[in-house]
Amino acid sequence: MMSEILPVQSIPLDIRQQVLALWERNRLQCGWFLRDNLIPETRDEFYRCLELLAKQGDRATYVLARKLMKCL
Repeated sequence: MMSEILPVQSIPLDIRQQVLALWERNRLQCGWFLRDNLIPETRDEFYRCLELLAKQGDRATYVLARKLMKCL
């Protein structure tokens, strides 16, 4: 069974904005190996960015990333 790719519109706007802001603040530390213009577009991409933030970020970033993962 193929997994369905859910559009980003199914993510509440405030959650999208929080994830994008957190990603932008921590991109160089947590996603330095990804392309510079990476902007998550699907629910899966948002989740993967949050996973990177939780793994590579500081404690405050970890806590916020885990909280946001629950909202997806």
